[in-house]
Amino acid sequence: VTAAPLFDDDSKLENVYTQTHSLQEFLDPKNFKSYDELKTRLDVVLGNTPSPAMSAPTSVDSSEVPFDGGTPMETSSSYREEEVSDDENLDYFKKLAEA
Repeated sequence: VTAAPLFDDDSKLENVYTQTHSLQEFLDPKNFKSYDELKTRLDVVLGNTPSPAMSAPTSVDSSEVPFDGGTPMETSSSYREEEVSDDENLDYFKKLAEA
């Protein structure tokens, strides 16, 4: 592909040129963050700096009672799974195979 003019007529080229829009609003510095802001955000996202939620507590709450080991929960003996014999399983699969 070789470079060639869009039109041979200068008036048509000028007409196209006057219809173009300025792109300066996209290059305006107010639309961009500073390097320091970007670096700070990147460090937070990558976990390179401790976030306030992850920092160690400054003081220990002395009103908390230490864990004393507790008492084990009793399991209910009323629930028991029914055992299915191998013969019942075999009969079930035979019926499936016959159907």
